[in-house]
Amino acid sequence: MMKCLPFIIAWVFFATTIARADDSITIENFESAKPGAAVNLGQEFPGAKGDFARDEKVAKEGKASGRLSGDFTGGGVYVSTGIPFPQPIDIHELSFWVRSTDANGLRVRLIDGTGQVHQQRMPFKADGEWQAIKLNQFDGGDGYQHWGGKNDGKWHAPAKGMDFILEKGSFPANPKGTVWIDDVVVKGTKVETLFVKYSQQKLGNVFLDNEVVKFDITSNATKVAWTVMDFWQTKIAEGKEDLADGKCDVAIAAGGKGYFTLKLQAEKEHGTTAEAEIPFAVLSPAPETSKDSPFGVMTHFAQGWNTDMVPLIHLAGAAIDRDELYWGHLEERKGSFVFPPEYDRYLARFAENHVAPLVPLT
Repeated sequence: MMKCLPFIIAWVFFATTIARADDSITIENFESAKPGAAVNLGQEFPGAKGDFARDEKVAKEGKASGRLSGDFTGGGVYVSTGIPFPQPIDIHELSFWVRSTDANGLRVRLIDGTGQVHQQRMPFKADGEWQAIKLNQFDGGDGYQHWGGKNDGKWHAPAKGMDFILEKGSFPANPKGTVWIDDVVVKGTKVETLFVKYSQQKLGNVFLDNEVVKFDITSNATKVAWTVMDFWQTKIAEGKEDLADGKCDVAIAAGGKGYFTLKLQAEKEHGTTAEAEIPFAVLSPAPETSKDSPFGVMTHFAQGWNTDMVPLIHLAGAAIDRDELYWGHLEERKGSFVFPPEYDRYLARFAENHVAPLVPLT
């Protein structure tokens, strides 16, 4: 059964794409000084020191460029900076300008639609002059490598983002130096992200058998088809409905207790789809007292786990929870015993939910 709802809080995301007009798209020109710009800090490989910053003293065009520095005198292999694309792009060409007096090349990584990373090296002269770099083959090139995603060495549009990598081997004279980057541009097609989301109504998606199993759904699709499978992958319910203003809910008569999966498929014109899977469980109400239950669990609330999950221990029918009280926290000074308040809090949650503690003094 599905019906429209006036509002929804989105939680889970799954995506595919729809083509739009082809264009020349500026990915980053480093003109914006506001916090939260697209470029992230350089990531340091063990032993290396890296830095990435917007540099208003050096620019190919406009008033700034991006400055990536690496220092490998202490070891390490590379430093990098990443540029996620705000919207996936079916790219045909990548171009940028680069300048350095130290380095003679950069590695470029492009992340395709499956999450596969495609990496190749782009050489240039360490002469201090701005040089144009152009790339139109994404699954090949100098020193090509690939990993992640489909991991098949083939490009799968659209592109989700890119990285610039500065390597120790790119410094022929001295194992440290700087590269400036400007006007990162792609030629390609922006794509709309098709999504389907849901909001969690019950902690852990765990329902009691006297409750309605319901998920609020939102999507930019025109239809959402849904199927409920039990643990054995037997279909027990299904439905399909048009969305009104992108919102609806799925209410399920699961037909018994157990572990289930709600499978969603959002549909739009041109056969585009997006999918998501939502695991959920249906249990009988646990008895108020369950001292005789032979079941227990092991947790680490003493290490700071979120105690919001404690009610699920009781719902699962466990009577005992093995956690810790660290002796070094109880007796920080010899002969002075203080019970930390965070220990009080999690043990109180146990008591509220009929869970007995089994606590080694470790």
